[in-house]
Amino acid sequence: MSTGSSYRFKSREQWQACLSTAIPEPLRLEEARGEEIREIPGEVRLFAASPDGEMLWAGADGALRYDGCAGPRLGDVRRLIVGRRTIWAFDGARIAQLDRASLQVLQLIDPPRIADIAPDRSDGLWLLADTGLMRMDDAGRIASDRSAPRLTGDRLAAVGGTLVVLDVDRSTLQLWRGAGSVLTIGLAKILGPDAERFAADELAGGRSSLLLTGSWPGPRPGFLLLDPAGEPRSIGQWQEPAPVRVVIEGDDLLALFTADGRSRIRRFTGAGAAGGQVWLTPSLETDTLAGDWLRADVLARLPEGVTLELRSAATSDAGLRTTVDSVFGDETQPVGDRIRVIADLLEPCWSRKRVYAGERRETPATTEPYALPLHEAAGNMLWIELALHRNQVGESAEVGSLAVHHDAASLIDNLPAIYRGPGGDADGTLRPLVAVLETTTQSIDELISHLAERLDPDLTEDRWLPQLAALLGLPFDAELLARAQRSLLKGARAILAGRGALAGVHALLNAIFGARRFVVVDRSEQLAPIALGGGGFSGSRLPAFLGGPSVRVPKLNARLVLGTTPLCTADTADASLARPPELLVVIPASGTERRRYGAAVQRMLEEMIPAGVRLRLRWTAMQQGLIDAGDVVTVVAEPLPLRLGDGQALGAARLGSDGRLRLRDGGVTAEHRLP
Repeated sequence: MSTGSSYRFKSREQWQACLSTAIPEPLRLEEARGEEIREIPGEVRLFAASPDGEMLWAGADGALRYDGCAGPRLGDVRRLIVGRRTIWAFDGARIAQLDRASLQVLQLIDPPRIADIAPDRSDGLWLLADTGLMRMDDAGRIASDRSAPRLTGDRLAAVGGTLVVLDVDRSTLQLWRGAGSVLTIGLAKILGPDAERFAADELAGGRSSLLLTGSWPGPRPGFLLLDPAGEPRSIGQWQEPAPVRVVIEGDDLLALFTADGRSRIRRFTGAGAAGGQVWLTPSLETDTLAGDWLRADVLARLPEGVTLELRSAATSDAGLRTTVDSVFGDETQPVGDRIRVIADLLEPCWSRKRVYAGERRETPATTEPYALPLHEAAGNMLWIELALHRNQVGESAEVGSLAVHHDAASLIDNLPAIYRGPGGDADGTLRPLVAVLETTTQSIDELISHLAERLDPDLTEDRWLPQLAALLGLPFDAELLARAQRSLLKGARAILAGRGALAGVHALLNAIFGARRFVVVDRSEQLAPIALGGGGFSGSRLPAFLGGPSVRVPKLNARLVLGTTPLCTADTADASLARPPELLVVIPASGTERRRYGAAVQRMLEEMIPAGVRLRLRWTAMQQGLIDAGDVVTVVAEPLPLRLGDGQALGAARLGSDGRLRLRDGGVTAEHRLP
């Protein structure tokens, strides 16, 4: 949770270190505001939703039905539980187990006297009996759980891993989390001393909420939604007509309305969500006794109308911290009670609240940074409280992370010495001003901190790839796929180091296409230099690719007889020499790649070779990957030098079958192999 000079709450385990409870929100719902998801002929008394959203109901005749399938008559069903493979129905005396796919009765079970049933996490049941809680597996076998306490009441529900029992007088809840002691909660207490009394009739569990349906004084039909800790999430009232039955599915309420011989199931989206949430951190401590707190950063998504409240409490009183910590860890008390008691204990230490409100947007809200300055926090111990109020906004809001910074450099530390310390800020106006800058420029700081990502080919956005290539001076073409563009940038070192050489051409091709059997032939590089003149002979010294025959004479090939083609001397009028140096590149590729990248690769390769070198680009099928042997010219690594005369015939030397070239000069024969 603590990293260096910061406390961070981001992961689920880190958030569990905080105390958290829901903020109740009053709702008024009417039938017309719900979305109709099912209309059923006749009267429906009970319904349930399967894990995949399928509706299952029991009519006035007691028969169980869902779309396209009718089941047996089970009588007056009081509780209906739909599992992954099994359906459980309870009429107050017997338990019926049915196959979910066919609605066929698998077995009828006469258990010991029980008051209610609730699902467990393995397609089995929890049973509420006079003797306590019992478990039934998916085969219908009953076993007492010795670790389960004796709970009294006649209504049972499960929410997450918590079992909840509503007592007979409908005023008290008992919560058991599968281990430890039972937590008893009075409805009047959690609703507050000024709240109206709520009379509960039924209890139902959801994935993360507990639903009590009943009435408020009046009587006015309504509901009370609690979190797994037993704290209120929302308080609702129904306008006439009131629903016959209400269940919770995720954050939605499903309500059954019956009129004129027809039944309608309507969905009230988001009505089961919490009106807000409060988080209280455990006690945090600085590295110095004096306390040097900087700021608290929050990442949250706030749709329009949602508000986020932040405040802090600081102290150096070790006794107060001990008292607060004891209340913080007292699991025998409801979470809401603990938060309220701690808030009262820290009342003299609380800072002013900083409130942020979600702004109007044309697009859905995104996660943004918010901050709370802590420069006024006096003491080395600190608590942070966050309160997120939904304010009946339909779109959900969330807090992603909290980071509390301490004993770290501040903007004021970068000011000249005259402005720092007691003398520079005698009236105390400069430090709050700097704190405002620190807590309102987080978006700019974030942009600055992400500048380095623009230079990383793996992290930068696609639109920045051309600019990054231009910055590096790389051959680049926007027609390449983003994957190839990123690969090109990541291979920049090898490409730039080998520019103008074969290594650079290979690096470029590997970056664009990946590892393939490319063939690159530099004809000028593979010919040995030949001196035209020198050593007592007239003429000039030129590379072989410039000192070849005239462009008007045939090219050298395997059948040419040497001695019949004269070479031009320096004083010859015919100065038309051989073609310029040439580079042959053969790329194995698919037809689609050739059509898409042909022009781009041509341009990029031309940027990689020296000026004056002629590029010949050839494409071959992927399965070939090679070129004909006749297109490859190979010479020995260290050829013997050839001394040619003053332009006369080369003599009678012939390129024989043994591949040896024999020239005579003053009775000396030099041999040169062309393998």
